[in-house]
Amino acid sequence: MKKFIKRIFGLAGISLIAVSLASCDESRNQSVPMDSTTIDFDATYASIESDYGTLSVTYEELYNKFRSSGYATVLKEIKKAVVAKEMAAATYEKNVELYNKDIISAIYGSNDLDTFKDATASEIEDLEDKVDDFISSEYSSYGYVFDDYAQTWKDLIVTLGTYDSLDVEMTWPDELIEQYNYSVALVNFAKSYLETIYDQEKIYSYEDEKMVTNSYYIDDDDIESSYKSTYYKYNKTDAFVIRFNSKAEADKYVTKVTASAGELTDSNAVEWYRQLYNLYHADKSPITAGDEFSDENEDETVFYYDADNTDLTTTYSSDLADFIYDHLEDKGYLSTPRNIDGSYYMIYRDSVTYYYGDGTGNDYDSVKDSTTDNLGNTIKNYNDEACTLSEYITYETIESKATESLGETLVSNRLKYNTTIEIYDPIYENQYYNTYEDYYDLTDNFQSYYIFSLSYTDDNFTPEDTSDDTTSETYTYTVDDFFEDMDTIYGVQYAYSLLESKYVASTELHYLLTDDEIDEFEDSAEEIISNFKKNKTSYSKKMGVNNYLVLTYGITIGKDAEAALEEYLYEQALITAYSTYYGYFISSTESTTGSTFTDDNNLFTNLKKFTDKTYDDYYDISVNHILISVDPVKSGTHENPSDYIEELEKLDSANGTTLADKFKEGVWVLTNLIYNELEAITATSTDAMSFIAKSFNNTAYSYTLQANDYGYTTWDDFKEAYSEFNYYLTAEDLGEITSSSSSSYVDEFQDYLTALADKIIASSDIQDEIEDNSAYLVEESSYDDLCLTEYGYHILNVYDYEENPSCLFTEDDDTSGGSTSSYKKYQHQAVVISEMDSDNTKDDLIVYATGYSDTAYASAEQLFIYFYQSTSDDGVEAMKSALTSAVKTYFSSVMSRYTSSSFQSYRLLQQVMGFENYDADNKTFTSITFYDKNSNVDTDKATQFQKYVKKLRIACDSDEELEEDDLFYGWFEIDWTSDLTKCEYYHYES
Repeated sequence: MKKFIKRIFGLAGISLIAVSLASCDESRNQSVPMDSTTIDFDATYASIESDYGTLSVTYEELYNKFRSSGYATVLKEIKKAVVAKEMAAATYEKNVELYNKDIISAIYGSNDLDTFKDATASEIEDLEDKVDDFISSEYSSYGYVFDDYAQTWKDLIVTLGTYDSLDVEMTWPDELIEQYNYSVALVNFAKSYLETIYDQEKIYSYEDEKMVTNSYYIDDDDIESSYKSTYYKYNKTDAFVIRFNSKAEADKYVTKVTASAGELTDSNAVEWYRQLYNLYHADKSPITAGDEFSDENEDETVFYYDADNTDLTTTYSSDLADFIYDHLEDKGYLSTPRNIDGSYYMIYRDSVTYYYGDGTGNDYDSVKDSTTDNLGNTIKNYNDEACTLSEYITYETIESKATESLGETLVSNRLKYNTTIEIYDPIYENQYYNTYEDYYDLTDNFQSYYIFSLSYTDDNFTPEDTSDDTTSETYTYTVDDFFEDMDTIYGVQYAYSLLESKYVASTELHYLLTDDEIDEFEDSAEEIISNFKKNKTSYSKKMGVNNYLVLTYGITIGKDAEAALEEYLYEQALITAYSTYYGYFISSTESTTGSTFTDDNNLFTNLKKFTDKTYDDYYDISVNHILISVDPVKSGTHENPSDYIEELEKLDSANGTTLADKFKEGVWVLTNLIYNELEAITATSTDAMSFIAKSFNNTAYSYTLQANDYGYTTWDDFKEAYSEFNYYLTAEDLGEITSSSSSSYVDEFQDYLTALADKIIASSDIQDEIEDNSAYLVEESSYDDLCLTEYGYHILNVYDYEENPSCLFTEDDDTSGGSTSSYKKYQHQAVVISEMDSDNTKDDLIVYATGYSDTAYASAEQLFIYFYQSTSDDGVEAMKSALTSAVKTYFSSVMSRYTSSSFQSYRLLQQVMGFENYDADNKTFTSITFYDKNSNVDTDKATQFQKYVKKLRIACDSDEELEEDDLFYGWFEIDWTSDLTKCEYYHYES
């Protein structure tokens, strides 16, 4: 019990221990475990042929990179070692549901079975995409190929919808099971612990070194409380519940039913309410006499409360449920509409039947209130074994408290109090010691082949009971184990990162750095190392400078630590410098300090392609609209019309009706009534639209239509003709919408606006109509032409239209540059693209460009001017303000995409790999070669590199597989590299 004794020393011994550690700092072992049976650390892991010769990364360099970020991996292996017994016992066969939950969550983001029940076609397609993404991620992260399982997992999308539990055996790859073995073992570990201590009021705490109150204690009161809250519930409610939009609407329907069925009385209440329901819900299958409360009417007149069926409050509010359960008795009803939760209701409660049980079908009847005696009833548990309800609830309570979080706590306790561990890599020992210093003794041992070794005693944290204590075997984690674990996930990515650093160090990018910046690297390296040696960092100097620099920067040191650190800082500065070096734009025919613009690497020519596309797609319109939405059950929640039509079509197919066609007809008729009404009152303002919407929705207000079409004189006439459907109108001013801001709307609305803008742009008559302040009400010719989105049908009115801002500006448009100038004002503008000294403008690197464009499209030189001046303190001064605004309109999104950090990382990848080595078919680069441990070419890693490149592309755009009509289609297939041999012109002596 060495760790326990150490803890007893308490605070009094801390200063003494700290002095002891400090005194042995210099004598600590700083050797690194690097012995391997499979790895030649001098061998090449990856290489490329570049313009600067062969660049390569060795296994040792990669190993040090792994060591820099490997502590999480090592700590996880330490934790896995101390639950090795639990992990061995956590087989899939014994823990089906736990594994399925973890795996299904990883794939779908949810293990809720409701996710898969009644999934629509689009949702199924979405889930299929998630399977594909998961398989791709598994390969990218772990190198596992799960393609053969794709169809099996996709089939689960459908089959899970038929399951009542995830406790169903499935076929998973062994590699996938291994990934979740630890988390399942944690849950089992927690469960085993709770089963040991749940009935003890006091348990021993190692942390407090005494008996303490057991927070997991389960007593009889807890069991009874859980029973009442979880199982003792009314289960089946038979009732008519009709919700109206307003009191006026409710009164109208009550009057109609009274006229046909007579006054509401106790003797006719069921039949009276049946007629009321059928009249109001004419779009649904009618409730037939004698079957009012048949199970076929679930969610309509039959409501369940157990785990497998629908609670009344799922459809209605808790206030409504409370009223039915607490204020109405069986056969009780409302004779007049009542306001509950803000809506008006008519309610008849036929009966509420009570059930008691375990919630999974093992129910038993009772006619009296719950008592403790009920808990002694015998039921079947999950293993189909007889047990009392009390025992069953205890089991379920333990299961609910047996979490991974508790398991992690128990692992931590086992590490602290029951484990003997030696960590041989100084980096990981230091990191582990920082967390567990009160429980870990620094090792005097050294092993060149192992990262760590440990053994533990399992005493179930009950020191007074040692009868079942077991001491584990010694677990070890080797250098080979560590390298393999890290290589699987990070090898390809880290290898490229090292090649990238070597590449930039070989180029002329150093010309982008000033002499002062380069001098700072030496000072910074010296200060970093000095602070470490003075123990001014979060890591003790006992690990040694070399290990500290490996940990902090992932570099391979060699003989001179300071020089290695200087080189690292220099390389990182060059990578940063590259992201701000966009190319060489200086004509070589003039002096450096006064050169004219030349687009040598075609940067602005390429950017112009997308800027021109932005111009072609650009529109700027201002719209208001009336939205026709559908609320079939009058719940206040509007459905997706497409889904509603699909439901109607299913009903039509079953009953031989044509409700779907009638619904569409009603939409088209209502649309034309709105058109005609707006024209009749000669107003299309938002106020006019709001008036129409309010008069339509208000059932208490009988509005007379100005245009008597279709034989309807009031809105009520129309609604009576289409009483099966609950149409609802909303008026809204959407304001100014441009081609870029439209992205905030759903795709269907974006597409409709684009087509509408094209129509306006092509028609001078429509433009004149808008400009004459008469606006443009978009009247479609058929139902199929209407703008339909998930929110409803949009009747749009365009009240403003702006023509595309033009970038046209020629010498004829320019003003004089002054009597002493041979150029006009905007013909020869100085653009600063590099500033060597903020206090000395004569050292600025200046390029002269013109603000002219021969067409309405922005010119390459206008883009160049905006690119370099828009982010300066003075702003864009080399173009007229109107031109600046126009260029910004078309160029800002293109420029933002190009200058983003994610795309600059991809651009540097192009540079390092060489764009000439781009494989367009596989969308990757063929210039990099990977080697396995036997120095053979490793094609698997080459495939993983493709995944890495794809990740970089996705980081630039949420969907790198752009459609052909997308603005940025073809972006990645362009050579964005720069001629780095001309960087020297950015760092010149005047």
